[in-house]
Amino acid sequence: VHDGTVVPIASGSGCTAQCDVQTDFDLLTSGTRYGAIGGGANVAVSPGNLATTSDLVPIYLEPLHEIVPPNQYYNFLGVEPSPTGTGQELWTNNIAAQFDIQAVVDVTDTVCIAFRDQGGFENLWINGAAPQRTPNGYGGLVVFDGTTIGGVDVHVSGAMVGNFTYEGVLTLVGDVDKLSIGGQELFLDDLCISEGDGTAVPDITTVGDTTFLDGVDIQLTSLDADGCQSLLSIDLGLWEDQVDSLGISLTDEDGAVAGSVQNLGGGQFLLSGSSLTPLSINLSVFVLQTIPVLVMEIPGIIDIPDCPIDIPCFAHAAFAAMDIGNCVAEFNYIGTAGNLDWTFDGVPVPAGNVFAHPIAQPGQLVCVTVTDFNDPNCTDTYCQYVIVECGNDTTQVDSCDVEFTHELMPFGPVTIPGSGVTVASEDGIDLSFEDIVYLDGSTNFGSADIMNAQPEAGDGQVLWLNNLSAVYDLTGVGAVEEVKFEFIDYGGLENLRINGSLLVDDIDNMGGALGSVNVFVAYNTYPGFIAGEVIITGNVQELAVAGQEFYIDNVCVITGDEEECADTDADGICDEDEVAGCTDPSASNYDPNATDDDGSCDNGNDNANDTTEVITNFAGPCPSSCDWLVDFGSQPLGTSWGDPASAPTFPATPGSFMFNEGGVDMFIDRNDNLFFGPTYNMNIITNSPWPTFGTGQV
Repeated sequence: VHDGTVVPIASGSGCTAQCDVQTDFDLLTSGTRYGAIGGGANVAVSPGNLATTSDLVPIYLEPLHEIVPPNQYYNFLGVEPSPTGTGQELWTNNIAAQFDIQAVVDVTDTVCIAFRDQGGFENLWINGAAPQRTPNGYGGLVVFDGTTIGGVDVHVSGAMVGNFTYEGVLTLVGDVDKLSIGGQELFLDDLCISEGDGTAVPDITTVGDTTFLDGVDIQLTSLDADGCQSLLSIDLGLWEDQVDSLGISLTDEDGAVAGSVQNLGGGQFLLSGSSLTPLSINLSVFVLQTIPVLVMEIPGIIDIPDCPIDIPCFAHAAFAAMDIGNCVAEFNYIGTAGNLDWTFDGVPVPAGNVFAHPIAQPGQLVCVTVTDFNDPNCTDTYCQYVIVECGNDTTQVDSCDVEFTHELMPFGPVTIPGSGVTVASEDGIDLSFEDIVYLDGSTNFGSADIMNAQPEAGDGQVLWLNNLSAVYDLTGVGAVEEVKFEFIDYGGLENLRINGSLLVDDIDNMGGALGSVNVFVAYNTYPGFIAGEVIITGNVQELAVAGQEFYIDNVCVITGDEEECADTDADGICDEDEVAGCTDPSASNYDPNATDDDGSCDNGNDNANDTTEVITNFAGPCPSSCDWLVDFGSQPLGTSWGDPASAPTFPATPGSFMFNEGGVDMFIDRNDNLFFGPTYNMNIITNSPWPTFGTGQV
């Protein structure tokens, strides 16, 4: 049980704590080096044996395990003067020091130790667990931050000090019996041990309501005189590390849901009553966002006598327009119920929920305003610029033969009669819902909503999945060549089931073969979420997508029953549909409708149509006749971007924007290394290191 007595301070300042046992190695004899005589030691100590004792803490020696097993090093553990000029520290020179914590404290609450890393790789193992290795470099121990080793939570903080030193603090939360740590140029100081009380927190899935409530603090505060709004605060206390989320609902005397609950975050909930009878507060406790492990009524009630029932204003206008040929569009109103007012270019047009109407060329601005039946002041307006074809051919310029866009579904929560029941159909595709499947094989049937799209993926309306699987039945569209859809993932795991073959993982890990088809996932990383597109190649007849906080839109299907057409230049456009003209957007005579460049582009110089390719020796500089050029000269020398722990000029997370030069946006991302795994340090503006490589800054 972590009692909060330890407060680690980064950048080598050591551990500040109410330590029950502490050693700074100052009583050891300076200059002593324990280990292998041939490795630089002056006191011979064999692997696994006691080297010395510091403030009653026994220190044993272990080999340092190489990044590539089974190679090992065993040089020496040295007692060295601190570079600050006061005190001493331990130098692990290609060796590991094992601290026997249990010899001085039977049960620990927290153990922390300050370190200074001047290069190479490190080892860390706890309570006899297998040795863990870091990549080469400075501050490699940070790869263990947030992990669990030997049943103990590991936290690492620190920063670069100069160009070749990383100083920090390693903090272990839990019962530590043995701590083994070492490196090639790793220095240790200020070992602090905080004693625990030996009390273990029980597994929340095994306790009852009373035991759970005994470990939490619940406060209810009325926010207005009539009691219609209250603030509920829940401090989870000792259950904090086991609870994933909480659910709160209000019920009346008959057990029916009444009132509303808004999750404010941080364990606070805004409760609003809409009942003439007292309400009960019901609490659901979730672990791993699956099913609640505890459901209970919080003792006591909210007494709301004569609380008025407030019917909120809710109006959402929306429509879908479909080109049906001959300058006519069909309109389907898909917003909330109410009185509708339509306008075309500002001119009122009497119409209902579904109707057809001519569209003047080249297009018209169509708007619909909905007014709530019960409140004339509750309105919403939606507008869309509508363009249609004026010939008999209604073929759209679209790569999808059929598509499920979610635009025809009502906005808001999706009403789901049951698993496997068709809820909506669009363009020959039926949509139903089923359980999400978790890694342990358990399932859940959550909820879905139709929401507005974000700029990063989708458009118009999108489908939000909350612990639920959306099933798109494609059997009605015939043979399929390709299916693609856009997505946003805010976290949790996903399901992808194609023609009965199921994959349970993170969406960004789902690329590859699945059943008889191939899956490709393209995405970008944003703060708090990822967004992208999934492309499935093959005859997909059933597509099921599930997520915990997952948006999906524009399920695009390309069928395989179209007749082949002549496509001489293989640009995906049939020869009969090609339009000749200038395709260069920078030319003065650019034709946006042209699909084949006929050489007519006028770029304002005599070499407008020069297609000469310049080939240079790679040892020399690049030719300067670039349309776009980034030579890194726009940024001050020494400017850096990257991992905040590396102390760059501009701390940045992977995927962040760095700067723009010459119209080109530069971003930063991690390096996925096959040998060391994902690494993330810094991009730095510096001078070219060799005369034959680049010019100026690189």
